[in-house]
Amino acid sequence: MAVNRVLPPLDQLSPLCQYYYNNCSNETVLNVRNPSQCWRDWFSMCAVQAPKTPPNTAILVGIIIVIAFFSLIGNSIVCIVFCLYDQLRLVKHFFVVNLAVVDNILVTVSIPLFVAFLLGGGQNSSLCRAQIVIDILCGTASIMTLAAIALERFVAVEEPLLYTTKVTAQRATVVLAFTWIYSIIVSFVPFFSLLSNPRMQCLFFGGEFVIFITVTSFVAPVGVMIFAYWRIFKIAHRHATRIMAMIPRSQNNNTSEENESRHRHVKMSRELRGAKTLTIIMCTHIICWSPLFLFYLVDAYYPGRNRKVSLVANYIILVLRYCNTLANPIIYSGINRQFRAAILKFVLRKESREGLGVTIFTNS
Repeated sequence: MAVNRVLPPLDQLSPLCQYYYNNCSNETVLNVRNPSQCWRDWFSMCAVQAPKTPPNTAILVGIIIVIAFFSLIGNSIVCIVFCLYDQLRLVKHFFVVNLAVVDNILVTVSIPLFVAFLLGGGQNSSLCRAQIVIDILCGTASIMTLAAIALERFVAVEEPLLYTTKVTAQRATVVLAFTWIYSIIVSFVPFFSLLSNPRMQCLFFGGEFVIFITVTSFVAPVGVMIFAYWRIFKIAHRHATRIMAMIPRSQNNNTSEENESRHRHVKMSRELRGAKTLTIIMCTHIICWSPLFLFYLVDAYYPGRNRKVSLVANYIILVLRYCNTLANPIIYSGINRQFRAAILKFVLRKESREGLGVTIFTNS
């Protein structure tokens, strides 16, 4: 049975193979008799056996395709119901739809690139690099969108009376545009490392660029989210304490003050539930994406680690971050009553018992 053989990159050839390569090149240029024989001898001596596709690659590809299929359906439905139902066209939902769009880009671009890289025996560094750039782009856009959502929820809780004037569709569009521009810049900055140090391996950027990506794409946005949600829950706790203090007094005096306190309580409870929903999404995102940045750091500073362990870790990290694209629509539709009702209405073609309903910011 014939054995497939491939040539490694020229700069990775042994000194002897490089020597014979130069000799064969000279023979070709000088038209020496039968130079093709020289090349055949060189190829048989210096070519290496093509790496076989591991038997578990088919399983990995199958898992990734299943994740991509259901993720694409889930995130597409989120986008469709947003366009179909007026009740969902709130400013706060702009960011949720953007999150779904980012996830769809990841599963329709990054996953095919990675599958092609796997099926090609893991030898095409260009495919691998393209997949890394898309991963950084989508990962940054996703977490920046979550940071924007956290700030939007903070304004809703901190200054509810000024929400409609501060959080407008125009400002949300500007924020989303900034999110994409920022993500594109961050994802392409590592190519400066490639220009100064053209290495053949897939992870082409050095440790300083890994730190840059980790800080700009992960640490900074997560810091913004943690601060925003900490302030949200602190404000909610303060409001709850005030409302509880007013209840005994209002029991003996059924006035407009009691109605106002109830209204505040209902409004705060609704915003707090929304904050809890987004906190779950944030934690899921951190769990799914933080291993990727840790892997980049380890790969950049400790390149001599066990290759087999590295490969397994990379596959686990890959599946984790693709699972996040599936988790977002499940979490949001499962907890957000409006989206759940809209999805049920769209899929089942009948009204949900919950109804789409409206929120206090429906007209914003």
